[in-house]
Amino acid sequence: MKNETLSFKQGVILIVLFISGTSTIITPGIAAKQDAWLALLLAMIFTLPMILIFERLLYLFPGKDLFDIVQIVLGKFFGKFMIILFIHFSLEMGAGVLGNFVYFMNSVSLQSTPLIITTIFVAILCVEGVSFGINILGRCGEVGILLLIIPLFLLNYTFI
Repeated sequence: MKNETLSFKQGVILIVLFISGTSTIITPGIAAKQDAWLALLLAMIFTLPMILIFERLLYLFPGKDLFDIVQIVLGKFFGKFMIILFIHFSLEMGAGVLGNFVYFMNSVSLQSTPLIITTIFVAILCVEGVSFGINILGRCGEVGILLLIIPLFLLNYTFI
């Protein structure tokens, strides 16, 4: 496996894209009504300390990934246990995000397509994206953030 790195800027962009994309599908700030943008902004702000912690850990343990760091800090037995929990959590969250996205796609534009077909194709697309590497995802995120910001700017500009 190649040793790939992601810049801090790319990491923040990917998290912003994930939170904004998820919020359009799941609408976490529905109780906030017109202040939903504030809930989204707070979610992004509260995520930043976690990013800084991960960045600091990677600085303290150069050349190690998260799994290696957990085993070094917690020991072999507890480290493997935490890694198993982390993998389980990641798979469960990934399946939840995939399910939400597929349900959204089927309800908006693919009503007559069976759910399993949409799920398979989206899962294949995700696997292909990951197989290209984190660098490519980071670069795509840098372009994708423009696709998010420019329409928002234009919408805001037209209503002024």
